[in-house]
Amino acid sequence: MGLILHIPHASTFFPHRKGFIVSNEILQTEALKLSDLFTDELFFPERTKYKNTAVIAKFTRVFCDVERFLDDDEEVMARYGMGCVYTHSDDSELIREISPANRQSIIDEYFIPHHYKLIKAIHEELKLKGNALMIDCHSFPNKAFNRSTAVDDGFRPDICIGTHDMHTPPGLAELAVEVFASRGLTVGVNDPYEGALIPSYYEMSQPRVSTIMLEVNRKLYMNENTHEKLTSCGGFRKTQKLVGEFLEVMNKWVDGEGDEVKLRKQTS
Repeated sequence: MGLILHIPHASTFFPHRKGFIVSNEILQTEALKLSDLFTDELFFPERTKYKNTAVIAKFTRVFCDVERFLDDDEEVMARYGMGCVYTHSDDSELIREISPANRQSIIDEYFIPHHYKLIKAIHEELKLKGNALMIDCHSFPNKAFNRSTAVDDGFRPDICIGTHDMHTPPGLAELAVEVFASRGLTVGVNDPYEGALIPSYYEMSQPRVSTIMLEVNRKLYMNENTHEKLTSCGGFRKTQKLVGEFLEVMNKWVDGEGDEVKLRKQTS
């Protein structure tokens, strides 16, 4: 076993259209806009020397966003109709009318089973090695979404590293920054996006579970207008390789080689 890769926003698939009041074309446009396209391939290629475990949401976040809080009172995006079950688009347009029963069925059939898979994967890693590191795998647009709550000062780095106050160990974020900065990329820490997901089952109660978020600027690997992979200058493959090098360092860290990895990078 290796890392736990959480890939929540790669899909554009709608399991059903119950409650949606706009056309399929509008829904697909919204899904393409908001999805972290190709992150399943960036973070979890077919061939890798590490036996990482990927937990991938098979449905679009527009249908059910597994990274939101279940309780709308705790979720800042719920005020925009973009909590765990979206009712509005990024442009603030009403796209779904949802009854309490329909909302609960989506939570029961999609949100909770997804988190159960994540908890199970972490549990297996804890049994095997005594510790687990989860990578929260995302991409972000080079121009902020309309409803974004991210920091936006007009500059967006190539890479964003997100941390958790209690579950990102000291030095791990710095090690992650080194991987990309040493390769000439600009890196923000909790900028423009902050935080790193950890299942509530483990949060604040299991110190052996660590988490860190990696967000890749979409300009590095895809055309944000056509939603196609970049082939010029090896854009997609080059980015995939960079992500693979990051995951290799994270695998070595979780195996207890963090200091050795850092030393090799400083002397190479």
